[in-house]
Amino acid sequence: GIKAWLNGKQVMSFKNDRFPLRKQKRELVELKAGWNELVIEATKAGPLWGFVADILSTEGREMMDCGRAPSLPKPPEPGAK
Repeated sequence: GIKAWLNGKQVMSFKNDRFPLRKQKRELVELKAGWNELVIEATKAGPLWGFVADILSTEGREMMDCGRAPSLPKPPEPGAK
């Protein structure tokens, strides 16, 4: 399964033991202007896991002008435990 947060607000919790497919589970969310942070947590990850995120307009069309930028965890601050 997965859990998903958009800009710090949980927007999905979905239990599933199969590989994800498009249109399998959808949630309507509102994006803010500028960058939006989508965080995905695999709650039960086997050797083959993944997720699909379609960014669609209110008309249901793919938003081709949306950029995507994966981020990595930030390294700990020097001296932090």
